[in-house]
Amino acid sequence: MNTTLINLISFGTTRLVGILEELNQEKWFIQPEGFANNIAWNVGHLLVVRQNLVYRNSGLDPNVSGMGSLYKPGTSPADWESQPDTAALLEKLKACQAQLQADAAAGIFDNVEYNKFELGGIPMNTVEDGAAFSLWHEALHMGVITSILDVATV
Repeated sequence: MNTTLINLISFGTTRLVGILEELNQEKWFIQPEGFANNIAWNVGHLLVVRQNLVYRNSGLDPNVSGMGSLYKPGTSPADWESQPDTAALLEKLKACQAQLQADAAAGIFDNVEYNKFELGGIPMNTVEDGAAFSLWHEALHMGVITSILDVATV
């Protein structure tokens, strides 16, 4: 996989981790008026989407078993039976990022048969296409997270 793409993903995720490490427990679950979800949901959603776009669509284990039902598009914290463990979400984010870097460096994605699909009319034909979209997707949700923090009253 393209080294620049991996470095950009690492850059974005590292910035997100820095923001998350500063949050108290209460801020993870704030859902201001006008927002569909909270910070915890956004982080879990980012994990599920990236792992599916890069790993599952490459025929590899996405390492997010059981998370999809909580964080897939269309889900909401209102559907949760209990709040997720934020420390575990943060550790999972870090671990998945480290694994992506290691797997890319090891060439694990070099010869995968990617499950091609279209996203908003744009063809996703390669693992790099999926990873590039996941970078944009992470930036979008980082904006949501920082917006929640901007209006949070806790």
